[in-house]
Amino acid sequence: MHDAETLAFLNMNDAAVKQFGYSPEEFLTMTMRELWAAPGGGLVALSGDSKVGKCRKKDGSLIDVELFHTSTLCRGRKAWLVLARDITDRVRAEERLRVVLKEKELLVKEVYRRVKNNLVPSAGPAEVQGEPGPHPVHRAGA
Repeated sequence: MHDAETLAFLNMNDAAVKQFGYSPEEFLTMTMRELWAAPGGGLVALSGDSKVGKCRKKDGSLIDVELFHTSTLCRGRKAWLVLARDITDRVRAEERLRVVLKEKELLVKEVYRRVKNNLVPSAGPAEVQGEPGPHPVHRAGA
C-alpha cells in the first residue's frame, strides 16, 4: 500500500517482501517510483484498473508485473492498495510464441513461393488458364 500523493510505501505484505527482496523497513523508506524500471513507471494501462510494466528488484533484476489497484484510506490519507503480479514468465512465453509464429509465417510464405514458381513454369499458358493442350495421341504426325 502506498500514499496516493507521495507514492511512499505505507505498508506491505510478506509476498511483496519476498517478490522484491526488500525488508519491510527498507520498503518504508521507499516510494513506488523506486521500483519502477522506467521514468514515469513505463506502465501501460490495460482494461479497468490493471496496468503492466517493469519493476526493479533489490538485486537489480527486472520483472514484468501486472498491477491491480484500488483506492482506500490509510491513517486518514488517500492511499492505493496495489497487487503486483509477476508476469515475467508469461511475457517471455508470449515473446517466444511471437518469434515462432513469425518463423512459421516466413516458412509458409517460402513454401507458397516455391510451389507457385515450380507449378507455373511446368505448365503452358493455355494449361494455366484451364485449357488443356492437344493430347499426345491427337498431335499432327502422330
